[in-house]
Amino acid sequence: MKILQIVLAVALAAPVFGSPVPGNGLYSGISEISTKSGRHHHLTKHTKHAKHTKHTKCTKTVKPTPSPGTATPSVGPTTTAFTTITTTTTITTVDAPSPTDSGSVVSTSPSGALTGFSTSLVPIAVTSTSSSDTASSVTIQTTVAPSVTTSTASAPSASAASSSSPDGMLRGVNVGNWLILEKFMDDGTVFTGKYSSASDQWSYDEIDTDGADIQSHWSSWFTESDVQKLASAGFNALRIPIGYWAFDNSNTPYTKGAADYLDKAIGWARTSGMKVLVDCHGSPGSQNGQEHSGHSGAVDWQQDDNLEWSTQVLQTMIKRYGGQNNSDVVWGLETVNEPTASEPNSFSKSQSWATEAYSALQATIFQNSLNPKIQIITHDSFMGPTKFVSLLSDVKSPVQAPTFGVDQHNYQLYTDTDNAKDQPAHIQDACSWSDALSQTKQSMPVIVGEWSALTNICVKSDGSTYGSSSCDGSGNCATCSTDTWTPALVEQVRKYVEAQLDTFEANSNGHFAWNFKAGKNSGWSVYDLMTVKAFPSPITDRQYSPQCS
Repeated sequence: MKILQIVLAVALAAPVFGSPVPGNGLYSGISEISTKSGRHHHLTKHTKHAKHTKHTKCTKTVKPTPSPGTATPSVGPTTTAFTTITTTTTITTVDAPSPTDSGSVVSTSPSGALTGFSTSLVPIAVTSTSSSDTASSVTIQTTVAPSVTTSTASAPSASAASSSSPDGMLRGVNVGNWLILEKFMDDGTVFTGKYSSASDQWSYDEIDTDGADIQSHWSSWFTESDVQKLASAGFNALRIPIGYWAFDNSNTPYTKGAADYLDKAIGWARTSGMKVLVDCHGSPGSQNGQEHSGHSGAVDWQQDDNLEWSTQVLQTMIKRYGGQNNSDVVWGLETVNEPTASEPNSFSKSQSWATEAYSALQATIFQNSLNPKIQIITHDSFMGPTKFVSLLSDVKSPVQAPTFGVDQHNYQLYTDTDNAKDQPAHIQDACSWSDALSQTKQSMPVIVGEWSALTNICVKSDGSTYGSSSCDGSGNCATCSTDTWTPALVEQVRKYVEAQLDTFEANSNGHFAWNFKAGKNSGWSVYDLMTVKAFPSPITDRQYSPQCS
């Protein structure tokens, strides 16, 4: 008879769902994907709109319009105080348990059974009745505090989702155009001279064969002084986009080295008391064919072995950034950014891959004793975050609250319908985003990983607004340089910003403005927006009464 030592913590009115975490002697079916050599990613370049409209021009870029899905109602927990629990569960072992094994189990006992454990509180002894690779009956008995609860819920409650962000609301900003170039945000120092013909990171690195110029950009575009400046403005989190090639640039022209700068940024964030969401912004084969994926043109992310390659890169990333040594800073890892839901991609395949990647990452976390509370975030493909609630039954969270989350990006710039609206209509739409966010948050973590202060509007002399994507030179249109904005325009932009922030604060786990800086006097730059007082500083400051009922 073997004795298996397990660390047990009872869920505090926040039941976990799923099955035992992967690990020796406790779980079968998940393992790290073995590394393959010989990538196949046929990337044929063709002309396509950029992700964002460059703010000094009148051209427009169309993004898919989000269409929220239907959320699955959650079942609330039943609370009972107790001091001693005895329960029996059946587990299937891969190896016979030994005194040195550790992990966690999920009870399958009936009435009042414990539905969730994490690995941080009360040590207990588990006696296994079998020493072979078979299902084993396990009896658990321990004494716990009277405040601990039991639950018969089958789905995570709202309290479970809110507790998935243990450090409170993430008030963040993106660090774009740093470790992945985005030409529309260039301040005139990158895509110039011999690089003027380059359109993305791929074509830039093809020219910068020794990597000297991209290294110069990495060392100057974003520094520790930026982290300090953002922290002083009330931001407590950074979303840092990085490409897969920083970890595996096989058969590509990409220059490696960006990961070293991400390491530095994590250190800077620690010093300033900020969290970091590591964002795999560019995936093998390009998930959307746009410049911010690193390679504009063909969309081959779901072709050949690129999905497998994506998972392998993510496993490398979580080993590097998901350790206990970074648990005070690295809040999460975003697995993919804005994959298109249309052909040649399949949205259903993106959904299934999201759960498969999560499971593979959980195996990596457990096998390497990494941080089990790190959030694994996927983008909603502009299909709405509620579309991912139904996937919760396919993932296995290792702690009492869900660690599988979804990211929604909110823009009102990329359709003719949006660009015909006045500012009150844009504000009304921003308020309506609360529905999908709040529905999703009841079941799983949800963040707004990108949002913008900008709408394509102009202000009339009487203070009313109308939709327009042109700049008439008067400073009354949002497409004009911020240093020319009139007080009336600043007021309209600030109202829209505050409406969005109020919506995100009330209905999500966090939000990240795009971008910390961009070009010169740009409405895409939080710095420039704060300078003209169109963006609150500190970010929690409000000039206007709540606009969303």
